[in-house]
Amino acid sequence: MNLVLTRKYKTLDKNKAMPQTLGELVVGERTFNTLESVYFKNIKKISCVTPGIYEWRKIKPNGKVTFDHIQIITTRPDVTIRAGIDYLTLAGAIVVGDKFLYNETYDLMQVDKSRESFMELMSLLPSKGTIEIKDERLTVTGAHIPCEITSSLSNFYYDIRVLPKGL
Repeated sequence: MNLVLTRKYKTLDKNKAMPQTLGELVVGERTFNTLESVYFKNIKKISCVTPGIYEWRKIKPNGKVTFDHIQIITTRPDVTIRAGIDYLTLAGAIVVGDKFLYNETYDLMQVDKSRESFMELMSLLPSKGTIEIKDERLTVTGAHIPCEITSSLSNFYYDIRVLPKGL
């Protein structure tokens, strides 16, 4: 099965210390929201991977692995799709969820119902396939900046807003 991940927004906290990437993962008729790190020199457990077409496979718990995840075949073993919450739990992975939420305490975006969304994703997939990862024009956003909403993301929640052109 072919998956398509489109990165749409790069968010910055007020201190610009924890950038995140928000996007959509399309699996057949179902769309999941995604959260991942931004690209940073392809550093393991910090950076997302470059856009491209990759193979993936499901990984079930065994002696070495303690949780279900989807391994994206790259030169880095940390590039996975899995359940998680926010930037602090990413470690190079792509986290799926039902909708985006804003965590005011840490000034971060996070995904809601990640475990349930990930289990649904796993049930939709065969044991392996391909994923196309692409960057739509990444717009820098900040949940704390009041501007016009121009997102096409299906389940946007809370107050994520796009900077107007020219800022």
